[in-house]
Amino acid sequence: FNLPSSSNTSAGVYKWDGTLVKTLWNNVRYTSGTHTAYWDRTNDDGFLIADTGYYVKVVSNNITYNWDGTVGNNSDSVTGSSKIRAFERFTSMAIAGQFAYYAVGYTEGVPSCYKFDINKPLNKINILFGEYNDIDQQADYVATDGTNVYWAGYDPYNVDLSFVYATKTSNDKEFTFTSGSSQGVTYGRTYASVIDLYTNNPNAHPSGLAVQKTGKYLFVAHKELDVINVFNKTTGALVTTLSFTAPREICVDGNDNLWVISGSNTVEKFTVNSNGSLSTAVLSISGLLEPLAMAVSPNNSKIMILDGASSQQIKAFYVSTGNSAWTFGSAGGYINSPAVNDNKFYFNDSVTMLTKPFIAFQADSSFWVGDVGNERVQHYNASRVFINRIMCLPHSYSTSADKTNPTKVFNEFLEFKVDYSKPLLPNNGSWKLVNNWRRSIPAEYYQHDKLRIFLQTVTLSNNRTYSILDKYVNDIRVPEIVELPPSGNLRFTGITLGDFAQDVWGTDGSLRRMITDRNVGDSGYWEVQTLKGFSNNNPVWNNPTIVATLPKIKATDPAFSNVMSPVVTSTGYNIIFNAEKDNKGYHLGAVKKGTGKYIWKTSKDTTSTYIGPLTL
Repeated sequence: FNLPSSSNTSAGVYKWDGTLVKTLWNNVRYTSGTHTAYWDRTNDDGFLIADTGYYVKVVSNNITYNWDGTVGNNSDSVTGSSKIRAFERFTSMAIAGQFAYYAVGYTEGVPSCYKFDINKPLNKINILFGEYNDIDQQADYVATDGTNVYWAGYDPYNVDLSFVYATKTSNDKEFTFTSGSSQGVTYGRTYASVIDLYTNNPNAHPSGLAVQKTGKYLFVAHKELDVINVFNKTTGALVTTLSFTAPREICVDGNDNLWVISGSNTVEKFTVNSNGSLSTAVLSISGLLEPLAMAVSPNNSKIMILDGASSQQIKAFYVSTGNSAWTFGSAGGYINSPAVNDNKFYFNDSVTMLTKPFIAFQADSSFWVGDVGNERVQHYNASRVFINRIMCLPHSYSTSADKTNPTKVFNEFLEFKVDYSKPLLPNNGSWKLVNNWRRSIPAEYYQHDKLRIFLQTVTLSNNRTYSILDKYVNDIRVPEIVELPPSGNLRFTGITLGDFAQDVWGTDGSLRRMITDRNVGDSGYWEVQTLKGFSNNNPVWNNPTIVATLPKIKATDPAFSNVMSPVVTSTGYNIIFNAEKDNKGYHLGAVKKGTGKYIWKTSKDTTSTYIGPLTL
């Protein structure tokens, strides 16, 4: 065979009716010119076959792939170590001088502690990277007195182990407490000096962290233990243990007083005695539904509290009196509408949003808010005017695009609008978060495995957008068609579909499914229901018709066992894909419309230890 230019090539042996007999090679690059290859007269199963009635096809291409960028991440760096990214989302932030220190909870293969220059907030600066770079402490809380930064969390692979360690603001190295002890984690570093150490108590995870700026005490709350431990922040020595009912978030104001969220959503202020004990409450904040996080302004005038439940607002109170100063944010957040803007917050819900929000002040009284439900950290000036944001999507198990309107791109419950006329860059308007559908999802529709959120989204001929969302009935998954309306919350149509491996929604609104038990010896067929029209904006389909039959299944067939969603090509090939590991056969196959036989089977299975060319 002759190639006019250097190319990537694949080759196969075919019957005259187009049936693939043998894949000779796949995705092998050849230089330009004439080349010779040989076929040993075996089929893909290794059996000798007659040497007549076949032809060989060589296909070539010079396709290259260009990575365009990322949707949902606005870091200045498109790639590299300064790009802001994390397995989970920001969980806490504390600011000292020029730098904001933040924790990101559970990580995989990297530390959980980072910082950024407040003048360059979209560039991550790594802390404690180097020798280990493994699954270190899951840091959930961070606090700073300007000299040290304190990190509180636990070992994610040994939940009985929790502790606090510190780094220096001067060089980001670990700080040594004279009363601390060395402690390792299961898959990461050995910390040189930790305090507040619990080695055999899964209920001891920290629930709050605060440190006095000029005073000498560090406070660590433990909700499940009903205590706040008080340490000398320099030596690490335990000073006293304070009894509280379910203490959660804590913070320290400009006079080193301690504020505590505890019990039944109580927010109280305490003065700290010289021996580390507390006075009786000197002030209590009222009018809160579910206080989640708090911080005091640098001028010690106001305490700002993130209120959850049906509020989803930032509420400011005067530190001296506890009286309300102002409320910021749309009441209810996303309860009534998924539309995203900079004055709506998603701090929590009772079903899907389990990560806590946070708030942190800069010296100029501007503040950062963890808008965790929208996967972003919002920055506002002292007058509550939006400045900028950090957006960083955590790990994702469900992404998709509208099949007929690909400007609609989904990451789990978030909907982005993508402008393909622009390069996919962080801050040029090529993408924008426009909707967050999470709040309107009832508990019975919550995706337990997070693998199947808004799959097969399509805008149909009535210009309405529909998707598939799983409903769980007695823990059995039932796919349901939902509408994503142009305004208002998600609409549940009540139209349920069959097993995900059978039902597929086409761009024309048709439903297609493969009917088979997927066992050896079984056969089956493909059927299609074309879209008939709409009734009350719900799709209505014609009766099903059979379009192709499935040959009797062998253990080596792609149709055996774990079959993914069947799709059809524009030329009428019904594609079967089996992703199951060690299937002992073919992963990919095609049956042409109107027939009952495979036109080709390929991507033959190998062992888990196979090393060699990719066998497509």
